Amino acid sequence: YQINSLVIKKVDAADSNQVLAGAVFRLTNDKGYSKELMTDANGLITFDNLKLGRYWLTEIKAPAGYTINPDYAKPVAIDIKSGDTIRMTITDQRHVLPSTEGGNNGNDVRHDQPSRRLLFGSFGDRDAITLVLLGIVILVIAGSTVILRRRRRS
Repeated sequence: YQINSLVIKKVDAADSNQVLAGAVFRLTNDKGYSKELMTDANGLITFDNLKLGRYWLTEIKAPAGYTINPDYAKPVAIDIKSGDTIRMTITDQRHVLPSTEGGNNGNDVRHDQPSRRLLFGSFGDRDAITLVLLGIVILVIAGSTVILRRRRRS
């Protein structure tokens, strides 16, 4: 391995002997360095010839059939010091798919509906309805005021 390098080994969370190819990681720093690499057939990535300083590691794509490790879904700080070779093992969880044999096995399957929050931002449903009603009331009052002023002038 090169001096000042970061070596990542990607493995299955349930079986650390099962290496995972196809995970994509991004390594960045505040000085403009940005590099994305994919784990090879041995589950390895090597970011080499790194300059000293703080870097940020993010998992941006999990291998097929796996979910991104939540600890690395957001950037994680890694400090590279003189002559460092940092070795990390990072796990991913396998997707658990619901069984379709024999009905739903007593489990309810919920299909997500499009959220009304897309229309109203991050407010809850009651807050959104309240804001819409408040807006309508303000428009009615403003409209009534304009009509009354025009009638008085006539």
